Amino acid sequence: MIGETFSHYRVLRVLGEGGMGVVYEAEDVRLGRHVALKFVVHKALDRKEGIERFQREARAASVLNHPNICTIHDVGEKGGHHFLAMELLEGETLDVILARGPLPPRQLLEIAGQIAEGLIAAHSRGVIHRDIKPANIFVNSGGLVKIMDFGLAKILQTPAAEFLLGSESEITTARELTTPGFTMGTVSYMSPEQARGEDVDARADLFAFGALMYDMAIGEPPFRGSTPAVILSGVLERQPVALLERNPALPAKLQDIILKALEKNREERYQTARDMLVDIRRLLRDIDSGAAESARSSPSLPGVAVSSVAAGVHAAAPKRRNLGIAAAAIVAALIASVLLLWKPWGRRENPSPAAASRPEIKSLAVLPLENLSQDPAHEYFADGMTDELIAKLSKISALRVISRTSTMRYKGMKKSLPEIARDLQVEAVVEGSVLRSGERVRINARLIDVAGDRQMWAESYERDLKDILSLQSDVASAIVREVRVQVAPGETSQLASKGPVNPEAYQLSLQGRVAFSRFTPESLARAAEYFNLAIAKDPNYAPAYAGLADSYIQLAGRVRPPRETMPKARSAIERALELDPNLGEGYSSLGQVKLFYEFDWESAGNEFRRALEKNPGSALVHQANGLFLSAQGRTAEALAEAARVLELDPVSSSSGCLRVRLLYYARQYDQSIEHYRKTLAADPTVAGFCTFAIFALQQKSRFDEAIAVAKRISEASPNEMLPRAALARSYAVMGNRSEAVKVVRAMEDLSKRRFISEYDMAVASSGWNPDATLGWLEKAYEGRTGLLVYARVDSIFDDLRSDPRFQEIVRKTGIQTPKP
Repeated sequence: MIGETFSHYRVLRVLGEGGMGVVYEAEDVRLGRHVALKFVVHKALDRKEGIERFQREARAASVLNHPNICTIHDVGEKGGHHFLAMELLEGETLDVILARGPLPPRQLLEIAGQIAEGLIAAHSRGVIHRDIKPANIFVNSGGLVKIMDFGLAKILQTPAAEFLLGSESEITTARELTTPGFTMGTVSYMSPEQARGEDVDARADLFAFGALMYDMAIGEPPFRGSTPAVILSGVLERQPVALLERNPALPAKLQDIILKALEKNREERYQTARDMLVDIRRLLRDIDSGAAESARSSPSLPGVAVSSVAAGVHAAAPKRRNLGIAAAAIVAALIASVLLLWKPWGRRENPSPAAASRPEIKSLAVLPLENLSQDPAHEYFADGMTDELIAKLSKISALRVISRTSTMRYKGMKKSLPEIARDLQVEAVVEGSVLRSGERVRINARLIDVAGDRQMWAESYERDLKDILSLQSDVASAIVREVRVQVAPGETSQLASKGPVNPEAYQLSLQGRVAFSRFTPESLARAAEYFNLAIAKDPNYAPAYAGLADSYIQLAGRVRPPRETMPKARSAIERALELDPNLGEGYSSLGQVKLFYEFDWESAGNEFRRALEKNPGSALVHQANGLFLSAQGRTAEALAEAARVLELDPVSSSSGCLRVRLLYYARQYDQSIEHYRKTLAADPTVAGFCTFAIFALQQKSRFDEAIAVAKRISEASPNEMLPRAALARSYAVMGNRSEAVKVVRAMEDLSKRRFISEYDMAVASSGWNPDATLGWLEKAYEGRTGLLVYARVDSIFDDLRSDPRFQEIVRKTGIQTPKP
């Protein structure tokens, strides 16, 4: 057959052959890709009904489009030769891997988790494998697992009695016993109901999956014997030997998972692959945290040589199995794009049928994606992917998407989804995982209706790292389709892919964002370093410039002089917007530069409005706009923005403290203090975010409380100067000027070693030393300190409002009253 063409597949070489036929490497001449062409030989195909069934069931299996399932591209026939065109894989079967011995628990669970995800996808489409066994599990060179031969067991099923009547000469080993050709299930992994010839459902696959996990843990299947009859007797009647008797070092929970899957009565078994996956992931987390004793797994799968094997070709394993199948030929060079190729034509562009009958979902939270990598150093990658997905979805105005700062609080927290949903006040949650393997990335995402406690949608996506932006766009677009919200025409482009990225620049930028989110002076400086490194790798990567600008803005006045960092921030954000005009939060950043450094109020307002148009679901955009409105004295509008921030970021201390601050500027001191109490109760680690509660307490003459809060915040955030300034003012306005002077002198001494904002010094002397306060405010103007924009509304300067020097400062900063 070498050189012949079947349909549009040109046969290139033999890869292997076995009981059900021969597998070739072939070229798809239409699409220019290489595939595995499997010619199926079986007596069921001698009859017309068998041929029709073969074609029908193969097409049904071909709808499975999942990273953990080997894809069937096509089914065809020519000259009586029936074939399947399948994905060509590089790696080796689990059968071959296990020939080298059992797997450490963590590796076992990593592989099992991926098998479970493949089964979830298949079972959700009503497709049952019926022949889960090591030879049908493929592990590629990057550690990605593929389940092979979906559908073939049903297509070519053999009555169970044939196992008992088949001749001994046809059996290759006692360990893996099959009838001639293809059987409906290898005996050692067959479920009891399958062995009895009963109708089977997805739970038969879960029994086989449990037997497979047993094999991975111990090095042999749970049911053994010298003949099929002996093995089937064990499947039907005997309990497997407990794993801990064979290997006491295994985690007890691993034994629990496997034995539950191996229950004889399918009603007592795991009922769904998802249930099994939950326990697998929980055990993985316990192993990583040290809560479960386990062997340490090596960073890669066992084995040194990697061969290219076609789907369905069972590589030989001389020490453990003799499958009667020739060893697969090594393909010397395989185009990288063939490996785990994502098939864009397989994506669904419309909502699932179930979604079409559901009411729309108007609020959701993206929970922290789980890092399935064995390397904890990749945690930033999973967190960054969570951030990116939130950022994408937040651009849809009809959908309320909870901000990162709230959802990240649930990372590693043992809270049920209904509890989380109640906290965040959402109808649905997105949860999932990220697996980084070399230059490949796989995201598994699920949309869960919390009220009904049911999965609404699940999908897996896979790309090269350079195509990560298209992966994010596909995930976000799919979620938007499933929740069925109305998407405005201008918002559709916001979800679109931005093309390939430089992988190194992308990863450095993610690390920068993670550092930025910690929001300490040290982490902000580190974030700027990451973003600069990203720009060096790719001078045209817009998010790196945007991140750099944000870092410089936050460093200004806190860590470095604004004149040093703000011009750099403007340059960076202008470059970011030049590269990507749809970068919604970028306009907010530009607005902050114009407001807090250039004192250009009108232009700043235009930028904030543009940011809201581009990214209406961003808590950060609404926060910046709220502060802008508050500085203008537009109290009602500012507080409305604070309320919107709380909707988008309900359990974050930063959103709570924003409301504390704006209520203080609005001179609603009692409400400000009360909201501070609520925020503190919800998050005792609120630290340096709620400094403005101190000023509200001062205005109510609750000086002892003000001092206590100022001390607590100063101790928790020793590098923040505004809480120290508030402490000095608290002492002074209550009449203890000697203590106030001590704090001020300590700040002055510290200013000789590090930057301290002139505005902070003005606050420290306000209310008791007007000359010093005015002097520092004039220096703050010269230094372009951003907090000056609040001088019009901040009550700590009320005693200076009639002073011409203060009025001149207000005039020079361009502080506006709102236009009628």
